[in-house]
Amino acid sequence: MSLRTIIAALYLSFAASLVQAETPWAFQPLPAQPPIPADNPQTDAKIELGK
Repeated sequence: MSLRTIIAALYLSFAASLVQAETPWAFQPLPAQPPIPADNPQTDAKIELGK
């Protein structure tokens, strides 16, 4: 490989790492338990139906 190719590859790698570092993480981890709506409470019958 020529020196020009190596320098170009290093430059592109560095530029790509800067772009990646500026992008914030958009996803949050899932909660341990799913949210239960107040107007649709979880019951034992619903749990058994879902098994």
